[in-house]
Amino acid sequence: MAHLKLAGIVSLLLYALLAGAVRASNAPGDVALFLAITGALFALMFWSWWRASAGGRRRLGHILLFAVLFRLIMLTVGLPRDDRLQALRRDLGGEETGYQSFLLYDNDIWRYLWEGHLTATGIGPYGKTPDEHLTEIENLDPGVPEPPPLESELWWDVLDNVSFRTYTSVYPPVAQLLFVAAHAIAPGSVLVLKALIALIDLGACLGLATLLRALGRPDRDLLLYAWNPLVIKEFAGSGHADALMILCVVWAAVWMVRRRDALAQLLLGVAIASKLGAILLVPIFCRYTRPRSWPLAPLAALLVALPFWRDIYGLGRGLATYAREWVFNSGPWLALRETLAALGAESPGVWAHALTRAVVLGVVIWSLKPGRFEAARWARWCFLTLATLIVLNPAVMPWYLTWALPFAIAVGNLSWVLFTALSFLSYLFYIDRGEASWWLWLEYGLLLGAVLWETRSSATFGRWRAP
Repeated sequence: MAHLKLAGIVSLLLYALLAGAVRASNAPGDVALFLAITGALFALMFWSWWRASAGGRRRLGHILLFAVLFRLIMLTVGLPRDDRLQALRRDLGGEETGYQSFLLYDNDIWRYLWEGHLTATGIGPYGKTPDEHLTEIENLDPGVPEPPPLESELWWDVLDNVSFRTYTSVYPPVAQLLFVAAHAIAPGSVLVLKALIALIDLGACLGLATLLRALGRPDRDLLLYAWNPLVIKEFAGSGHADALMILCVVWAAVWMVRRRDALAQLLLGVAIASKLGAILLVPIFCRYTRPRSWPLAPLAALLVALPFWRDIYGLGRGLATYAREWVFNSGPWLALRETLAALGAESPGVWAHALTRAVVLGVVIWSLKPGRFEAARWARWCFLTLATLIVLNPAVMPWYLTWALPFAIAVGNLSWVLFTALSFLSYLFYIDRGEASWWLWLEYGLLLGAVLWETRSSATFGRWRAP
């Protein structure tokens, strides 16, 4: 237990350094400092897990206590270093933004705040792009008061920080409801929205602890999620709404293992309405649930989408654009596209999309082969389905890896946990706003090596324990 406390305290100091000393700039020194601190945090996480021994509820309590403290510290990411208290007052006051525009190499949260404001004012997030709203306001006759959504200086500041303003929203209805909830508490507050997301993430930690116990796995494996620097950085630090999907999927898995079909299907439906990637889990959920429960997932998804029925078509438009245009940190998809281009194929990107999606579909179909329900086997197929979707995607954003992480931990797959650490190499992009082949090869080469080792040796977490 002493080593766990020591690692937790040292990690607290490193998170404080990450939140207070790292500038999110493209200077090589700043990027290197960011990677060095997160690398040290990963080393502490792995060491703590490797050395973990018996401890029961007391050990679990220490894991969760430090998980809460790490996230509390990371809520301050993005505050100016010179006067944080005054910046927090501005943030909570609803008159101007207190956080800096770029939160530790990320700024998606401004889009969340903007879309929550649109919904709260009755406009809706899907009908128009931010630039279209801006054009409408600018074309008003002089002297006419500026109507929502740009009725105050706060929202002009928020809009200035929104990226990709010519695109419609890609965030499904449950995410939009979260944005509205944050707006109701404190309009325009980065802190409030990040705090809600951090709470959701902690709920996923509790769900994973419950799932591990239901599968007969030691609760010390929770360390690999609750202390994972990628999880903490992307949710409490950057405020990504993907935590919603993870919360719903993990608790759906808990009820699935407990054979509560209705609850599992309802939560799966909410997960789909949080992030559409969860829809790939529908077949394997239905494979082992009673048919009378199957309508509950689409029913739940439709119910939460009702408030947005007028312009929900805009979500499809945004997602189609994203799927067609976004390429980042891609390994297999990019290699396939370049290979097809070298072979002289016309539209190699289109073919790469088609072939990788066929592979994902093949994994989904393969997961449905006959057999009785076995919780561990079922969880393994959930992991393989989500992991295949993520790895073969043209855009492998680091936070996407968190979708499959709970299942990876639940089935003892260390390769994916290692991949969460390797994904930080993608932040080298910010030095010159370009991807270098060497770090892509390193990232995916080490992942492939880990996968081959685990496959060859049938390795599980048990093989990595300290003697």
